[in-house]
Amino acid sequence: MEPIRVLAVDDFAPARDYVRSLLGVERDIEFVGEAANGLEAIERASALLPDVILMDAEMPVLDGIEATKRILEEHPQISIIFFVAEETWRRQAIDAGAQLFLLKDVPPDELLSAIRSCVPVPVAPVPQPSWLDEFREDWAQPRSRAIAKGAGLILAFLGSILIFSLIPFGIVAAYIALACGLFFFLYAAKYYISLALMLLTAGTRRQPNGANGNNAGNNLHNGLFGFLRNKRRNNGNGLNFNHNEFRLEREPFVSIHLPMYNESRVVDRLLTACTSLEYNNYEVIVGDDSMDETLEILEGWAQHPKVKVSHRLSRKGFKGMALQKVLEVTDPKAEFIVIFDADFVPPQNVIQQFLFYFYPPNGNGNNELRNDNVAVVQGYQWHM
Repeated sequence: MEPIRVLAVDDFAPARDYVRSLLGVERDIEFVGEAANGLEAIERASALLPDVILMDAEMPVLDGIEATKRILEEHPQISIIFFVAEETWRRQAIDAGAQLFLLKDVPPDELLSAIRSCVPVPVAPVPQPSWLDEFREDWAQPRSRAIAKGAGLILAFLGSILIFSLIPFGIVAAYIALACGLFFFLYAAKYYISLALMLLTAGTRRQPNGANGNNAGNNLHNGLFGFLRNKRRNNGNGLNFNHNEFRLEREPFVSIHLPMYNESRVVDRLLTACTSLEYNNYEVIVGDDSMDETLEILEGWAQHPKVKVSHRLSRKGFKGMALQKVLEVTDPKAEFIVIFDADFVPPQNVIQQFLFYFYPPNGNGNNELRNDNVAVVQGYQWHM
């Protein structure tokens, strides 16, 4: 299908820029041009022949109402959507022939849906039925299906008798069992092979400059064998993390981000845990795309002094775009960002566990990083 061609008409340049940027990422919609007044709109409409025109109402030289009338007289196939700032223009726009009327504060998805609704989708021709379609129609009938199933069972029975008359039953059963066992063995072996390859490649990594192989954070560069060796040295504590000994002179501000979609059964549990951490300097932001009772639950949590709720009306981009929007309301003083899934219950010292990989265990007044090469820390996915 050809993309929907759109012309933007508005005397306010930022409004045209907004439309251009919004349509620029859509595959089925193309921004073909713009005009700053009604007279330019008439000229551009004749030259470009767009499918849809986004028309402002109040403009210099010639307003959108008069421009709409003239355009539709010459090009009645063009759909015109009035995209204005005030409701007072609605009646005049409809009388002039506008197909839709939208205010400029509508969500982007609603504007895109309006543009798509103005262009009819071509209907593919209905193919003529073939002998195969007639066979499928007959197969759909209960009697035909029963007859076919019965015939299939009879053929299978006769075939098995023929096979077993030529080959002893025990040999056939043994080969079937071996084939099944081989299949499941190969299916499981891929996990062991993948794990072995990861362990081998992890063991060949070089440590960053200045890294100390005796601490847990840098032992991750030594692969599993280095991790186990360090675990024995630390009396079984492979992470080498002691909450009582890890103290920071200054707590850096941490922003906890929680992407969420229809999590009514776990949202209270998650936010209760996140607001009860043994840490003072942090915030919690929910990136919510929910459409169920999760919304009502979050309304109550939005009153909590540590909790913010960022809700989207569209799931476009899913979790990644939800987290992108959360960044817009993140406190600018945040030095670290922590992301949890909705079905995770963080322990009370979870922030200290992550900060342990960034700062020396004993801390210092300036909170100097122990290793500039560490940018991201990923923990285990503990599903509850």
